[in-house]
Formats: sequence, structure tokens, C-alpha cells
Amino acid sequence: MGLSEPEVCTRAGLAKTYIRDLRTGRKKSVKMDTLREIARVLNVDPEWLFTGEGKREEAVSADRGLAVIDDEFLTVPIYDIRASAGAGALVNEEAVEAHQPFRVQQIDRLTRTKPENLAVITVSGDSMWETLHDGDNVLVDRSITRIVREGIYILMFEEELLVKRCQRNIETGALMIISDNPAYKTYEVNNLDNFQVLGRVIWIGRSIG
Repeated sequence: MGLSEPEVCTRAGLAKTYIRDLRTGRKKSVKMDTLREIARVLNVDPEWLFTGEGKREEAVSADRGLAVIDDEFLTVPIYDIRASAGAGALVNEEAVEAHQPFRVQQIDRLTRTKPENLAVITVSGDSMWETLHDGDNVLVDRSITRIVREGIYILMFEEELLVKRCQRNIETGALMIISDNPAYKTYEVNNLDNFQVLGRVIWIGRSIG
């Protein structure tokens, strides 16, 4: 189609810098309705624009335009769940509310897992302050289901979803579940039967201001 990024944005009813902000990471997520509108302007299949699969319908010729989403970016679903960094949050359902783009090179530096094993969720609470802030988005590698080294993990405990730092006590071998905020207690657990490891946090994103 040969449209520049600002032209695509204008025709889609978006700010002229929307695609540039998405491409550079300044904008952290994009709604499906917005992707569909951009696909309409470009005359391409929304499924192809989002996943790279399906019928493309028309080639996108702008080398520095939205086509890079297919070649250089992948998008990770943002789940409408809040992993609690405080008292915990009961999980009733998992619904995708948007998608967050990442550069493929960035993902390759973080993990070798398949893209379908990645998810973005939102932290709630202050028990992991200052490492994690309330409202931070975290990228989770869901292929990691065992605690093999120190890190921040997503845990399911008695139907509550928790995000905590986990490490082994080198003297006792017990698992230490740590809140980085010193106002919260650290727990040592010997029996992991009540815990399910749902993934490991491999990236943290937050807005400034």
C-alpha cells in the first residue's frame, strides 16, 4: 500500500506517533480493536497482522512500517489477572484483555521457550516493593514449573495467585518465600504440596510518571 506510519495512524483514527511508539516500546500494549482498525487501513487480515498466520491478502511495502510486527516483533497476551504482591488474589478466570509487543531479539535474550509459553500479568500490592510496584506488568515464562534457582516466581497457593521471590535455604534445603518489602514476613516451606509453580518472572515493565 506504501503508506507511511503517520498516514496509517491518521486513517485509523490514531495519534500519528502511535505505531512508532508501539514499535519502539514506548507504548506497552495494543487493544485488539485497534489492531483490527490498522488491519482495515492496510487491507490485511487482522489475524495475519496479529499472529503472522493466515492469509495476508496484501503485502505491506513500507520497510519501516507496521510490517516489522511480523518479522521483528511478537505479541504476548496480557491476562486480566492480578498476581498479588500482597495478600493474594483469588483467580476466577483468565481472559486476554490486550497484547503487548516485544522485539524477538529481546525475547531471545530473556528465554529460549516457545512464544506460547509467555504471558504478561499485572502485579497488585506492595509486598515486593521496591522490586515490583503495584500495577507493574511482568513477563512470565510459564514453561518454568520448578524452582531451580533464586528468582521471582508466580505461585498458586490455596487458589491464590502470588508473586514472590523464592530461594533455597542452603543449610536446611527449605524453600524460602520472600517478600522484598521488609514489612512482610519471610516464610520457609518444607512441603511444597500446597504450592504450584506457574512460571518465573523474566521481565518487568512499568510506566513512569
